[in-house]
Amino acid sequence: MRHALTRDTIDEETAAGSRTPRIAAPKAAPTRPLLMDRTARPPGRLMQHTDLELIFPVVNREDDVPSRLAEAARALLGLGLTVSLAVVDGGSSDRTVEAVDEVAAGSLIPIRVLGCSTPGWGAGALRGARTSRARWVGFGEPTPFGRGTVDALRRAAHLLRGGKHIVCLAAEGQRLTVMDKTVAELLFGDELPDGPGFVPALPDTPRHAGLRMAAHGRTATDAAWDSTLILPRMTT
Repeated sequence: MRHALTRDTIDEETAAGSRTPRIAAPKAAPTRPLLMDRTARPPGRLMQHTDLELIFPVVNREDDVPSRLAEAARALLGLGLTVSLAVVDGGSSDRTVEAVDEVAAGSLIPIRVLGCSTPGWGAGALRGARTSRARWVGFGEPTPFGRGTVDALRRAAHLLRGGKHIVCLAAEGQRLTVMDKTVAELLFGDELPDGPGFVPALPDTPRHAGLRMAAHGRTATDAAWDSTLILPRMTT
């Protein structure tokens, strides 16, 4: 509430030796605060370790992001892993951020929301990967999550535990790319992904030698999605 200058105030200041009453400068009009990274955690649970975090870069998804996130959170609970969701907002002009906050407040798994000043899906994916504390990170879009997607993610976790570094998934129209967090940072440092369900380019160089990629998904038809690529380790 703005302080009103009264006769008593003037008298008090004059009595104290002030010839002219001091009037505060007008306050600037309120602006939208900068988006701070934040995480909503389920009551009574602290996430000290996370196996898998799905990262969704979004822009202006106010209309459907609440239902999609709630659906994804319920689906991830069936994986038998410690899981979380991250929404990277690329500068939405609608209520996308507030909508994510509302879902996060009642979520059974942690949902964090963060901003990205650099435009583009790939920049949002990189921001999410660099700030994640999960062992594995997955990249996609908040689209419908069905039983087939959950089964595909379970298979991805099995492949990652078995030594694969990157797993491309396609199930029920949902395409996700899941990989070790350290591998994501390595690859994105060279070239940002071009969109959800991307198949990374793995150049045969010492920097990338030894990375192993697998594919899994009933709806996959592209050859890059139904084969396993093994890069031989190069000697120097």
